[in-house]
Amino acid sequence: MGDRGISDVIGFVLVFGLVLSTVSVVYVFGIGGLQDTRDLERVNNAERAFDVLANNLADLYERDAPSRATEVKLADADLGFGTPTVVNVSVTNGGTTNYTRKEIDPLVYTADTATLEYVNGAVIRMDRDSGTTLRRPRTQFIMQAGDRVALFPIIETRAGDGPQRIGGSTTTLIRAQTVTSDVLLAKNDSVAGAANLDVTLNVTASDTTEAAVWAAYLEGDIPDSWDTDGDGDVCARTGTKVTCTLTVDQLYVPRTGITVRLA
Repeated sequence: MGDRGISDVIGFVLVFGLVLSTVSVVYVFGIGGLQDTRDLERVNNAERAFDVLANNLADLYERDAPSRATEVKLADADLGFGTPTVVNVSVTNGGTTNYTRKEIDPLVYTADTATLEYVNGAVIRMDRDSGTTLRRPRTQFIMQAGDRVALFPIIETRAGDGPQRIGGSTTTLIRAQTVTSDVLLAKNDSVAGAANLDVTLNVTASDTTEAAVWAAYLEGDIPDSWDTDGDGDVCARTGTKVTCTLTVDQLYVPRTGITVRLA
């Protein structure tokens, strides 16, 4: 074989090695990038679906719609009911304490990189050890005609008959139907003649990440001046439990019971 033949062989080996190296780099780094992009878009699509779900359920507890249905495309994710979130509200008025306790079944979408949760009117996104509120609950802590008014609606979603969890790459239909609507607590100190209403609000979340989200939301929403003991710390979190103590002039806790089924 002459020098020219040897050069052709060396050139072929070099070109082949370059092509092989390029393919390897694309496979190692490009596939990972494509997977990350796919995961991000999957969760973004789920966020949009949960926003639609929250709007549909708001039709039930705000506009008295009898039922609503929402489609969610799973795309290699899971959708089901999580550990119940427990809400306790107590109010002391003139030496008398009234108390209510409700368990809420959150609807949870679980992907590889993030978890979305619909609970008590809020949509929460959790990424590993951190979480954020994508949609605020319908709570209100406002001044009205000089009164401190606290409104804490309870959206009591409960798992209905049928599958409790669905996974894979299918499209799931979430059917929601109102089963009850009432007012659990309604107190007005000007009517009762008491100086004020001392309220204790407890939210026991499914995990510490969700609890941290609830604590941050409630701490930011309840004015510091409403704190019962006057130290300015309205809310405190211990593990999965968030406790808020506040003094108000009016308290309203409406409840809407909603049965949720997966199909």
